[in-house]
Amino acid sequence: MPGINRRYCDLQLKQELHRRCECSAFPLGCRMVANMMYMQVRLFGRRPYLNSQYQSPYHNPSPYYAPPPVYPAPAPVVYPAPVVYYGY
Repeated sequence: MPGINRRYCDLQLKQELHRRCECSAFPLGCRMVANMMYMQVRLFGRRPYLNSQYQSPYHNPSPYYAPPPVYPAPAPVVYPAPVVYYGY
């Protein structure tokens, strides 16, 4: 969501993962995996977070945005007489 702090989003993810681990058959292993996932999000999630902060004109069309042009179908390709290859 645009306008939400990245650290807040990541902590919400971590808390939700830990909450789900309470019902796991292996809560310790689940928390270890959750912490590893949180660490990966913190290390590599900057670009996806920044991309999510911008609204795409494709998802929110406005009267000032023109839709992409519709291109006509390409003409069928007509090949000359087939080439026959004899030998190696």
